[in-house]
Amino acid sequence: MLNKLLEAEELAFLAELMAKESDDNHSVTLQLPQASPLMPLLGQAQGLELLAQFKHHQLRFPVRLQISESLHPELIFDAPEIIEIGPNQRKWRFRPDETLRLFDRQGNESPLNLLDLSANGLSLSRREADQPLPEQLDLQLELPDGGDRLALSARRVRELDSTSAAYQLEMQGNLAEDRLRWFLFNQHPAIQEQRNPQTETSDEN
Repeated sequence: MLNKLLEAEELAFLAELMAKESDDNHSVTLQLPQASPLMPLLGQAQGLELLAQFKHHQLRFPVRLQISESLHPELIFDAPEIIEIGPNQRKWRFRPDETLRLFDRQGNESPLNLLDLSANGLSLSRREADQPLPEQLDLQLELPDGGDRLALSARRVRELDSTSAAYQLEMQGNLAEDRLRWFLFNQHPAIQEQRNPQTETSDEN
């Protein structure tokens, strides 16, 4: 495994590259010089990973090498896994500052509120006290800055209090998982600080 420590500015650069990719291609591609001395190493490496550290978070980008149709070597960066470092490592949870709209599979706005979201789970609350939280759900999360919707399937694992519960995500396929992970990456404080340098962004716990 080959690890490279990235700074926040380089994370932002990767995010900008990702934003230019088409909706059908949830990865980042960087072209390499054909004469690069790294080529033999990269060609034989297994489990190649690019590691970024931001405060007490680790961002782990899976990396793979491929040869383009024009026979140029390319590095492909897939969606990162974001880990909170601590006594018990866990997936980083995004807590939206503003309400994100949820819809059911018929396209009707859901009465549920999103409290937090990670690569493998989410927490929801109900708006009405007498409204039950479902055991199983299929929702669409409306993404900010575009209005696209991300499909989320999940099952309830535990109640948090009388009006909220935690759910385990059951994503349908690698494409959906990658799309969710790229979304979380773009919400990460390291990226937000680079895009809004005048705004102080506190790190999530």
